[in-house]
Amino acid sequence: MPYALKKYLSVYSQEALGVAMSVEQVEFNPLTLELKIKNLHLPDDGGKTLLNVGKLYLNIDINTLFNKVLLVRTLSISNVEFNIQKTNSQTNLYPLIARFHSGQSATTNQVVHEDQSQPWHLLVQDFVLNNSTLRFDDLSLLEPVRSRIDITSLVSNRITTKPNQSFPYQLSAHINRI
Repeated sequence: MPYALKKYLSVYSQEALGVAMSVEQVEFNPLTLELKIKNLHLPDDGGKTLLNVGKLYLNIDINTLFNKVLLVRTLSISNVEFNIQKTNSQTNLYPLIARFHSGQSATTNQVVHEDQSQPWHLLVQDFVLNNSTLRFDDLSLLEPVRSRIDITSLVSNRITTKPNQSFPYQLSAHINRI
């Protein structure tokens, strides 16, 4: 199962985003619906690192899937490196998002995913993001601007895509301008 999931992530990201995601290690327990991923890497179109995830832990509740709700009991992510770079008029993230939203395969132009008339909702009960960095480099200016946000800890007891619902969160971060 872990090999198949690693292969699926690579193939699906290539189809949906136009770049292949790589994963060093995947563990999945089908009885408890726990997923552990180690060292996930997603490049941008130029092959530079867009996203690195050191560790990801996910625990899903199967009982809510029948109601079109994906209930994630725990989502814990650590050692994330997210690098956004702006050159000219767009960021290195834009082409990937545009390809994904088109619903078309980046390699075959076939439909990868379709818009559903009744949307699924996501509810994350416990979310933790630790020891992570967001870098934003604006290289479109005469004098490039480089910013970095170091997130020590971001914790939320509930995150949802359901309308008209919000929940408290805690954030500990340092913002540095390089």
